[in-house]
Amino acid sequence: MIESTPDREAFKDSGLPERFLHSTLGIASVTALAAISAGVAFLSTTAAVQWLFKDKLVKKKRSGLQPTSDISGSKSVMLPNVTTTWIEGSCVYRVCFAELPFAKGVCKVSYEGWIVGDGPRTGCRVVVKTVPPDARTDARRWMPDRALADLAATFVHAFSKATDAAGIQHRSIDVVIPRIAQVAGGLLTVGQYVMIEPYLEGEFIKFNSNGGWEDKREWTMSALTHFSSIHSRGDYILSDLQGTKTGRYCVTDPAIHSRSHLFRRAGTDGGRGGIQMVLNGHKCNPVCKALRLPQIKQRKTVAPIKTSIYSFAKPKRASNVAVSKW
Repeated sequence: MIESTPDREAFKDSGLPERFLHSTLGIASVTALAAISAGVAFLSTTAAVQWLFKDKLVKKKRSGLQPTSDISGSKSVMLPNVTTTWIEGSCVYRVCFAELPFAKGVCKVSYEGWIVGDGPRTGCRVVVKTVPPDARTDARRWMPDRALADLAATFVHAFSKATDAAGIQHRSIDVVIPRIAQVAGGLLTVGQYVMIEPYLEGEFIKFNSNGGWEDKREWTMSALTHFSSIHSRGDYILSDLQGTKTGRYCVTDPAIHSRSHLFRRAGTDGGRGGIQMVLNGHKCNPVCKALRLPQIKQRKTVAPIKTSIYSFAKPKRASNVAVSKW
């Protein structure tokens, strides 16, 4: 586990239902939430990517962004926005990121950025994500994203153990676990929360969606989605798997449908209807059969949707959510 000393305000209480915190499947997620409260910067799990950074410095000009010719720590990157700092060992880091986003989605806006500091990660490229203005200063808005990524990593870990036991060979699967920070200065509102993820090198691929579509050629990822439903006894289903596929899979920003609509704040949890939609679009492949996953009972429904679908059910107000030092 990579530890971080307290820096700025962040999260203490998840605001998630008690039934989730005490469920067998949520044990690892509880560990992550407790770690955030204790000031741990990243969850360390077998299937979780903390950061995928190269040691070489980033000196390439891209998209109008102009880092200095020397970003070894003595000079800063010439980008207007900057986050709060964090500490890893004896090194202090922060992220400087662009004035304008390079991508806009339904839930998040993405900016290009670089790490600056006095350690080996200086110069590494990252993606900084913000949420709609009405949620940018709400600490509770980010907790489902962290808990969701952790639960996804739990499914991947269980899936890897199952495939190993069955003698199934496939690419290793990593799940990106994001860092939560705050804006310390620049053009964005100081104090607003942002999510920092490593920039993934390679072609970005969508393996399946949370609307029932799946790439039939991607046996491993389709089987992972099927497995997550069986492993959780139908309470959850991991979907919207997307990322890169090089020597291994690297998955970022997945979705999870849940019976209890647990991740409704993340915007991509369609509840029971979402679970059924994904199951209806799944076709068992050789990996599913090798794992002896039971055949899915499919029902007639709408045609599969390749793009991500969103459900913004208004959550109940959580009065017990507190903010502590990170």
